[in-house]
Amino acid sequence: MGQIDSAINAFKKALEHNPNLYEAHFSLGRSYQRLDDAGRAYIHYSNACNTRPHAAEPRYYLGLMHQSHGAHELAKRCFAEALRVEPTFISPEVEEDETLINRSEEEVVQWYYRLSDDLKHQGYEEEAERIYRALLQWRPIEYTAHYLLGNLLARTRRWDEALGEYGSIPPQDKHYVTARLRMSAVLRLLKKTKEAYELLYECAKLHPGNGQLFLSMGKLLYDMGRLSAARRAFERAVQLLPQDPQANYLLGFLYMTLGRENWTLAAWRKAVELAPDSHSLRYDLGYIYVRRGRYDLAAREFEYVLDKWPEDVETNFMLGLCYKELMEPGRAIALFEKVLRRNPRHSQALFYLGACYLQIGNTSLGKAYLRRYDHLLRQNQTTYAAQRNGRLQRPVPSISSSM
Repeated sequence: MGQIDSAINAFKKALEHNPNLYEAHFSLGRSYQRLDDAGRAYIHYSNACNTRPHAAEPRYYLGLMHQSHGAHELAKRCFAEALRVEPTFISPEVEEDETLINRSEEEVVQWYYRLSDDLKHQGYEEEAERIYRALLQWRPIEYTAHYLLGNLLARTRRWDEALGEYGSIPPQDKHYVTARLRMSAVLRLLKKTKEAYELLYECAKLHPGNGQLFLSMGKLLYDMGRLSAARRAFERAVQLLPQDPQANYLLGFLYMTLGRENWTLAAWRKAVELAPDSHSLRYDLGYIYVRRGRYDLAAREFEYVLDKWPEDVETNFMLGLCYKELMEPGRAIALFEKVLRRNPRHSQALFYLGACYLQIGNTSLGKAYLRRYDHLLRQNQTTYAAQRNGRLQRPVPSISSSM
């Protein structure tokens, strides 16, 4: 009757009662095919095949769908599979079967990509993988498919297969640099840091103007303990990516590691300027202001962070510390008390809370908090000593007993 949407709703309802109902899956495939929704049609035809492995009909219509979009090689495979599982199958006379559609190779390739994207978005990654492999069997030089298949394999931790797909992309292809970055990330996960760096180094020789390469090289050099080389890589990344907040932040972090706080401050200010809504960047910038005694500037950063993360314990504490140093003990007290409600064993909050109460003249309460601080400190020292003695007293196995 042409009421496809109503039919789809009815078939879906049927599947709610019986998820393995072959007729419902097959009919949904036919319905979605009528609507030219290739992704959903493919899924339900595949479900019909899984539900009834010896049924040729869903494979046949799957072939018609491929054929209607010009994917004749994939269509042939479906028709052959239909005859293999049901040798006596007689194809029904349908309108789609009467006309072969002629499309350009580029149109067919784009249809493969659209179908794969539909399948991935609906969570059918195995089916998407099959489509990519079918496309590559037909056109091995389709390097975008190699790249996308590599991403799919990497997400499922099939590292060696992913590296193989990425590695097949030649230097002249648009995905070459990104594929090398992905390969490096995989090697880093496999603890092959040196290999990951060497891969990017060779790539950077071909693409010396790519900032992402130098950013990743800097991270790897830091992991390898080569701090001076990491600094040079991050500096080059910032030159090439001056508007990238991460590049500026990492350069500042490296400067901090090397003890160059002035340079750190400049880099992190730039990072915050580029990403003003990044709360973690603002927290780190506030922290370095505290180290340099600029409590007014630090307070401004922590106030912004606290507006977005009102329950963060450490931000409350750091802002309280700033207020105390700015001679605003009343505002500091409220923050330190909030910290202690969340973490009663926060020793620094106890100490500064006691100091604030002494500052405003409430001597009895100030001394009470300082006594609690001393008690907590002694408890921690006793616990640490007991743990240390326990480790020292643990019997060491002799060589003979461990043989």
